[in-house]
Amino acid sequence: MASRPRIFIARYFPGDISDIVGDDYELDRHDDTIPLPHEEFLRRLVLADAAVAYGDAIDADALAGATKLRVIADQWSGAGVDLDAARRRGIVVTTGGYEHDWIVPSEAEHAVGLLLAAARRIPEADRFVKGGRWVQPEQSVRGLPGIGLAGKTLGILNGSRRTGVELVRRLQGWDLELLHHDSEPNAEMAALGARPVGLDELLRRSDFVVILHGDWSRTDYQLGREELATIKPGAIVVNVTRGTAIDEAALIEAIRDGRVRGAGLDKLERQPRLTPGLDTLDQVVLTPHSDGSLLLEREHVFREMVSNCVAVLEGRRPTKEVTAP
Repeated sequence: MASRPRIFIARYFPGDISDIVGDDYELDRHDDTIPLPHEEFLRRLVLADAAVAYGDAIDADALAGATKLRVIADQWSGAGVDLDAARRRGIVVTTGGYEHDWIVPSEAEHAVGLLLAAARRIPEADRFVKGGRWVQPEQSVRGLPGIGLAGKTLGILNGSRRTGVELVRRLQGWDLELLHHDSEPNAEMAALGARPVGLDELLRRSDFVVILHGDWSRTDYQLGREELATIKPGAIVVNVTRGTAIDEAALIEAIRDGRVRGAGLDKLERQPRLTPGLDTLDQVVLTPHSDGSLLLEREHVFREMVSNCVAVLEGRRPTKEVTAP
């Protein structure tokens, strides 16, 4: 009896794929978000007919050793795969046709969530209630007053390339004045009401500053000591882009000094480590790179990648093939 083709799933993905693979395939699953040690990854890749990866490094030597391998489905569109070597060996590299379109609105939604959590002090209020400290209805008026969004000014740093339009769309109807600063203009954001301004004006006028994805080649702070000294007193800062966009030591000082009211951070400068003092500030809301943590969307991507592996192993075409540039 011939052995069943083996599908190596190199990282944890949410979702049930039993209806896709049935009893026809053997699954080798690494059900953890922490990647395997590289040597263990290669050992299991050698045994696989198909691999579902998450940006893992698969170079020409790894492909040469994986003589059974016929298809790689990679969530990051083959970012770590030697595509030329794969093509020479006849290995199909595919991804989910769904790709990352869903991450853009997800990032915008998470930015709004962090903004509201920090402005309305929702995590503090949650701890207050769960700690048994709530004994009468109006205690929050004295102990946990938040900041409303209506009538305020919100400044968006970056976002022209990806998330800015989605964020501006979601802020329609909130009675906010919207400002935008980026090295690249975005006519659609402007048409939706986000007025382009210089960085200095944005910082001086904004009650809320949201930092979105920008030029990834930049290594300097978007909000360093100089910018935080310029920012409007009492502003709230939200970051859903790279953690190094903010000088966290300077941010901590600004919050302690009362120049900045609070922050919502989805990425950290030293992630996953915390800058000393960040964990002691009630005014700071932290999430662990959660802007893309959506169950159904992640499941959709996973199922499509596995379906693509099965399609190639059965002699059919995947929904999307990744080729070398």
